[in-house]
Amino acid sequence: RKVMISLHDLLSSCIDVSRRAGAEIVRIHEQQGHDIEVKHKSGPKDPVTIADVNSEKLIKGLISRQFPGLTIIGEESTPVILPPSSEPMLRFDLTDMTLPSVPLNEVCLWVDPLDGTLEFVEGRLPYVSVLLGISHRGTPVAGVLHQPFLNQTTFGAPGFGVQGCTHSTAIENPASDVCVIAHTFARGSPELDEMMKQFEPMRPERIGGSGTKGLALLEGKAHLFVHPHTSFTSRWDTCAIEAMLYATGGSLTDEWGIRYNYGPDTSRTNDRGLIAASAFGQRFLERYNAPAPPPTPAPGTPAPIPVHMAHH
Repeated sequence: RKVMISLHDLLSSCIDVSRRAGAEIVRIHEQQGHDIEVKHKSGPKDPVTIADVNSEKLIKGLISRQFPGLTIIGEESTPVILPPSSEPMLRFDLTDMTLPSVPLNEVCLWVDPLDGTLEFVEGRLPYVSVLLGISHRGTPVAGVLHQPFLNQTTFGAPGFGVQGCTHSTAIENPASDVCVIAHTFARGSPELDEMMKQFEPMRPERIGGSGTKGLALLEGKAHLFVHPHTSFTSRWDTCAIEAMLYATGGSLTDEWGIRYNYGPDTSRTNDRGLIAASAFGQRFLERYNAPAPPPTPAPGTPAPIPVHMAHH
């Protein structure tokens, strides 16, 4: 008999756990503040702190205890340490999202325990988030984004919409041809500038963190969030966001309009670039001419998901 997992229960637990992880991040910030020790993984733009590590340990432990055998892929690769069974398990009440039960081995949880570590270290705290993305057979089917310093949790699933954030229509004037692109605080690259130029007339909107750039599309603060294939975001940055964008009529693909695969054996990096668009932002996608030809996927990479299969 196949072991099944309720996606409804998993999403419900992820909402609760994202808030607990957020509380731990806030606690560490209040305790250590500017004295927090920063280590670097690949370079100065890739910092990691005890808050990242503690958040991931907490998420992995709590989720693994409730859903033994679930594949969890986290940015910090911390070992799974199960919490004592006395720790109460809470579930957020999700009465109106009737997500199905599916085979456990077809599900993967992508975790970014602290997205926007640079923002965290430099004190731009609203841009810090905890990201939990659930994929089924490689497709994102639900996502949670919790902003610990705003105490706001946004979550959603294709077929059920998104809850928790408010959507403004201020930049959704059909008469305006200006494309608003969520843009990093860090210095961009010539490749990114070149990519953004294609969407002109356009205006950059400064937003820190990958998660909150994606959230900006859901909130109506920007139309697009783009990244060239020469620099990368990771699957744990985009799984949750992708689920919520497709839940609201938006999209997230590589530079060639092909969706990424979020199965357990896939690459961790979005090495074919990134173009995320809100529902309103779809009208600007035709301005983009992708570089030719698309890179060949590494051997053993599962086939990406064609866009027309997105709304299953």
